[in-house]
This record gives sequence, C-alpha cells and structure tokens, in this order.
Amino acid sequence: MLNIVDAGMMNLPVFIRRYTDSKEFADMIHGYREITGGYNYAIENLTELPVDERYARVSDVIVTRKKAMYTSYRTQEVCPVTLNAYLVDFNNYVVVMSTDASHIYGKRVMKAGFKSTEFEPIGVLGKKKVHVYLATRYYQGILPKIGSDIARFKDDRKKKCTGSRGEVTYDIKPELMKAMLEYDKKRGANSLKSCIILTFGKIVCGLVSREAIIIKTRHEGGLLRWVPMIFNNDDDYSVQFTDIKDVYEKAEVYDSCSVDILNSELRYDCEEYSTLSYEFLTQNTYNDFLRQVEPNKTYFIDSYGHEKAPVAVRLEITDTSMQITYSYDTGYLEGVDIGKVHEMFLVLITRVVNT
Repeated sequence: MLNIVDAGMMNLPVFIRRYTDSKEFADMIHGYREITGGYNYAIENLTELPVDERYARVSDVIVTRKKAMYTSYRTQEVCPVTLNAYLVDFNNYVVVMSTDASHIYGKRVMKAGFKSTEFEPIGVLGKKKVHVYLATRYYQGILPKIGSDIARFKDDRKKKCTGSRGEVTYDIKPELMKAMLEYDKKRGANSLKSCIILTFGKIVCGLVSREAIIIKTRHEGGLLRWVPMIFNNDDDYSVQFTDIKDVYEKAEVYDSCSVDILNSELRYDCEEYSTLSYEFLTQNTYNDFLRQVEPNKTYFIDSYGHEKAPVAVRLEITDTSMQITYSYDTGYLEGVDIGKVHEMFLVLITRVVNT
C-alpha cells in the first residue's frame, strides 16, 4: 500500500555507546532521567541469550530506530529522544539513543547522559584507511569532471520535486529471495548489491529519459556518508558490474574524506546531481561493529533517508524475509506507477540471478 510520508515527520540519527563499569552506566541512566523525567527509556538483560543472538537483537533495534519516524520538532523547545540499554555480558552494557545532537535539547540529553556531546561515525574497526588526499583523488577518477562532462548528469526533472514523498514496501517471494542470496554466494561479496544497483540504474534512466545518472549508496564505514557511483545506460553490463563491485570493495578504505571535502575537490555538489540513492540492510548489519565498539566513546549512525535522492531504494534482508522499499518525490515521479516499477525490477533481477 502506498504511503505518503507526512512532511511533518522526520527520522533521527542513532548514537551508540558501550559501558564496562556498572557505576558509570548507572550515572548515565541517572543523568538521562534527570533531563527527560524518565521519558522513553528501557533496560534489558540479554545475557541469557546465546552470544550471537544478543548482538543480533541490538543490531535489529538500531535498524528499527534509524527507520523510525518522529513528529517534526523544528519550532519546539524539546526534540524527541529514546534510549534503549542492553546488558550483553557481565559489566558490559550497550546503549542505543535516538535524538538530534544539533538541537539544544538533544545536546543537553547527550551531555547529561553521555557526559559529552562529541561523537564519531561508526567504522569498520581496525580497517586501515588511505589518506584523505588519496580518497578524494580516487573519487575524482570515478565521477564526472567539472565542465561539459558534468552537464550530462544535470537533472532538470528535479525542478518538479515538491518535497512530498511517497513510500511503498514489497515482499520478495521466497523463491526469488533464495535465488538472489545464492547468486551473491556464488559470485562473491557485494555481487548482489552491484547487480541491484545496475538494475535500478537501468530502470531509472528509462523512467526519466536519461543516458547516465549518479547513484548514492549509503555507507557507514567512515567519514563518507554515502559512496557515489556512475551508471551509464549504454555501457556493457559486465564491465559496469565489475566497476561498481570494485567501488563497493574499496569503499571501506577510501572513506577518509567527508562529502563536504569531496564536493570541494570536485568543485561541484555531487548531491545536486544524484538521482538515485540505495541502501542495503541485513538483520545483522551492526553485529561486528557492536562486538568491537570501544567503551566510553560515542558513535554516530545517520538515520535512514537523511539525504534522500528523488528516487530512493532500500533492500532489507532477515533470516526469513526480504523486502524492498521505494521512497520517491511524488512530483519527480508524477504519473509513474511504482507497482509497475517493482514489476520491472522483478523481471530484470530474476533474469540476472538465474543466468
């Protein structure tokens, strides 16, 4: 069923912090309760579960929080805040908080609970990063150059954007889900992500009569919030598949620059030219990160949809299901039947994963 997203609703980022001292954890809860009056918080003991299930439970909560919609608070003195704390082992607590750290109230809550308003993006801990200069040079080699080349990616259709978004979710049938997962296993890590990127690149280019588009893929391994990729409608599929898979595989190393730094080096706003965004979520997305997170340091996870392109796609996989969500500006895709778009995706992806 199509859902028109209320402009008065918004997503919030998620903050993660580990405590390995029960007194420090109790002080955090006390500080949080003093500011909020004990609003929207819960503590759960997971130690009776198998270890893998403990972290899977927390990971699932993070995914749920980053998708949650809250009433917009821009003109109010108080912004929403939610806190969930989990005992995952003896004197080992993982805290998940949703709020807006740029809002004065959100800052007060973080200061009272976490004793600090400082935070850093989550990363693949222990992964060696290249120097920021090499990161920007890498993406300069992938993205269009300033001047006549970038003109190919100017999306005049964006003038039709209204800010009102439609959103609809479809379940993928078990037999296709199985084929997609087997394809990923057979072709190697990031293969499924890459073929889905190519499939939607082709669909969107056809919908909006474009030869090529810039695609943003959500990235949470470092400073670069999303990884930019190019889709050329006329290029050979196998070549583009290899190129996009290579970008995915290097993303965790070449993420030492921010989007702002990248835009500065490109001398244009890559966001302005992005037509499609893509996010891939699994049930255990944050398991490895949660096992390695350092104590008494606050980590930041951006909300879903924080930087939506005119067309945004999210694929979610659990142990038993696969869902795909389409979010789009209703003005940008005026007159387009999203159900037909989904049918087109099913036809194309089925053809790919069964070859």
